[in-house]
Amino acid sequence: MLELLKAYSVEQILIFCVMLLFAVKSAVDFVEWGREKYNKKFNKDHSALEKEEDTEEKYNELKDQLDALMSFSQRMENRMESIDSQLIQLTQSDMHDIKSWMVEKHHQLIEAGWVDDFTMDTIEKRFDDYKKENGNSYVEGLVNEIRALPHHPQKDM
Repeated sequence: MLELLKAYSVEQILIFCVMLLFAVKSAVDFVEWGREKYNKKFNKDHSALEKEEDTEEKYNELKDQLDALMSFSQRMENRMESIDSQLIQLTQSDMHDIKSWMVEKHHQLIEAGWVDDFTMDTIEKRFDDYKKENGNSYVEGLVNEIRALPHHPQKDM
């Protein structure tokens, strides 16, 4: 160290120390700059990766929900077809029941020779139902014959 003091003046040694400090500070700043750049790139890539994973996760959730809705929709469509078929069957059954009832009433009333107002009103209502269920004209002929009957019993003379 003595040799250093003999070879250089105090001013030169101080300048050398200051330059060494600046060099160390610059090296530290350079390392920090490099670390910042690396972290920014890494975080950016990491952030993009996280966003991609989040997007994929949301896509999968939506796909699962859509699949569930499609399955539910298919079950509902099948159920509606079943209900529609049952409704058609019930309508046809009701139409046949009304037709049978009308034939029976027709025979009874023709034999009796008259129809009371309540029975006529019931026949008219059932005939309207029969027409709404797309019944044929056979029952219409029976109803017309019943309409032609008197509304009071014939008195024997």
